Amino acid sequence: DKFSGPLANSHVTFWLPWPGRHLGLPKGWRILELLAPAGCTVFRTMGCVVSALAFPVPLENEHLVEELRQRPDFMFLETEDGESIATLHIRRGFSRTILFSHGNCEDLSTMLHGLDSMATICEADILAYDYCGYGLSDGAASEEGCYAAINAAYEYLTELDRPPALIVAVGESIGSGPTIDLVRRNTEINGMVLLMPFESAARTVKSCGLTLSKTLYCADIFRNYEKIADVECPVLVMHGTADQVVPFEHGVALHRACRNAVEPLWISGCDHHDMPWEVCMHRIADFLDHLAIGRPEEGGSASQAAAAAASAGATLRAAAAAAASARATAGQVEGRATGIRPLRAGQQNSLSTVSRRDLVVGTAGTADTAESAHSDERNLKK
Repeated sequence: DKFSGPLANSHVTFWLPWPGRHLGLPKGWRILELLAPAGCTVFRTMGCVVSALAFPVPLENEHLVEELRQRPDFMFLETEDGESIATLHIRRGFSRTILFSHGNCEDLSTMLHGLDSMATICEADILAYDYCGYGLSDGAASEEGCYAAINAAYEYLTELDRPPALIVAVGESIGSGPTIDLVRRNTEINGMVLLMPFESAARTVKSCGLTLSKTLYCADIFRNYEKIADVECPVLVMHGTADQVVPFEHGVALHRACRNAVEPLWISGCDHHDMPWEVCMHRIADFLDHLAIGRPEEGGSASQAAAAAASAGATLRAAAAAAASARATAGQVEGRATGIRPLRAGQQNSLSTVSRRDLVVGTAGTADTAESAHSDERNLKK
């Protein structure tokens, strides 16, 4: 199922034992037919091509960059390779911290107001960073550069004596790649949130993504579908049902593959770039409360809060494992429990791009539609 081939720097060697026409690829990929006659070896510099397509670095806005530079919470971190990483550490005195990995075509300068609202709504400190090659960060954009950047950010938090039990990693779109990779390797992190995540970069290509991810396996990047099952902490997935960039099915597939998934949030009719930010932030705030990560007003030291959060996380993991075991023993498929999610105080004014009736809460086994949610709401009223 997986094509083998030596990967040397950015050059990949593929063995294609059949004519390219059998790949069933659309016209945009017919170049493979010309380069892949039966039984031949194809040499392509795929690494550079994939990076160029996967990392559309946003254009620099001098005004926004200057606003970022003037902030007292802006700084630079250093990766293991010595690259400087632009970082924003918003401190509001909360005991819990969100490690945020932004989406594509974004950087810290374009995310400033969104990050401030995240800190306010989620009642958490925020550590956000730019990937190598993005914004004011050094280096070139690449998969490995993203991993190096999030590693530097996480190491910085641990050096501040921020207990991992008080950290939740949040990844948006392409940020789901480094987020899943980090949480898989650091099982002590208390929770993970994925906004519009993808299974892998190649699999986002419509009509042939699965074939492409197998054919160009060595060149495919952020293979989240291979890693998600290794994540042990509770996971929240949010996705728009009309996403034209990362198909909705990717969010559903990753949600189903999680060991310890909580109730997801599917937002009906929303595309990749019009997800209601404040609605998503309120859902994350609920998730943090569900993890029992304390706030300052609850009293106690950071170590006490960390111990409470770790205990709550262990309880949630045990409950999820017991439920999964029970379902497996009974041979049952988890049923539907769909409804319209109640809004938090002050949230009504934030629904400028999505109506209250369009908020769909799915379950671990299903990707519910807005119509089924509306039906359940009518039944509840009766």
